[in-house]
Amino acid sequence: KIDRHKEANESVQSAMKLDSLETALQKCEEALKVDDENKNLQSRLYHLKGRVYSKHEKHIEAMEEYTTAISLNSQNSKAYFSRAKSYLSLSLLDDALKDAEVIIRHESGNAHFRQLYSQVKSQYDEYKNSDFYKLLGVEKTSSQEEIKKAYRKAALVHHPDRHSSKHEKIQAFHERRFKDIGEAYGILSDEPKKLLYDKGLLNRSIPTPGAQPQAQPHFTNISNVAMQNAAFWASVVQQQ
Repeated sequence: KIDRHKEANESVQSAMKLDSLETALQKCEEALKVDDENKNLQSRLYHLKGRVYSKHEKHIEAMEEYTTAISLNSQNSKAYFSRAKSYLSLSLLDDALKDAEVIIRHESGNAHFRQLYSQVKSQYDEYKNSDFYKLLGVEKTSSQEEIKKAYRKAALVHHPDRHSSKHEKIQAFHERRFKDIGEAYGILSDEPKKLLYDKGLLNRSIPTPGAQPQAQPHFTNISNVAMQNAAFWASVVQQQ
């Protein structure tokens, strides 16, 4: 039985070297039939099958295989590691960070795990702290016409209707980004609000990836002092 398990592992590992995805997947399916009651073996094989998909840049399919591997063995750190990389490739930063945190808890001394965690955390923080200008890909000196053009381009890319048939995580990502750029445009296209935003008098209400949505309307998180300043600066801008 041990020999059969070893052969199954070697078969799937050899499949990762094949150029043909179809042939590689066939080898994976054959290996998975060796001992379908051994959850640890199945977990390892599903992880390797996911890596076959990853090699061919089929990140959604790979993500699903890694998820199966984890469901069979929640201590499979390699599966979390590989899934985090797939999430990262798909720009699913909140999910990537969750998996990266798991592998650090599992094996904090693993250099590869620490490197991936640092990479994911860096990109996560960059997005969390990105401002409205970066979201639209414009500069503070950009004209209203340039801001409108950038918004339309970004909105077209992330419009939910374009991703309605994709994986639910991909749909959620584009829906969130579509709302983000809509809020950014709502501020930057309004000169009084844009001036207040540039002066730091309007806090962003775009949530951190993975955070629970806020029930209150936009801009209710402005302090009382900021509200008084907002009214003043709005009147100044309107008089110019």
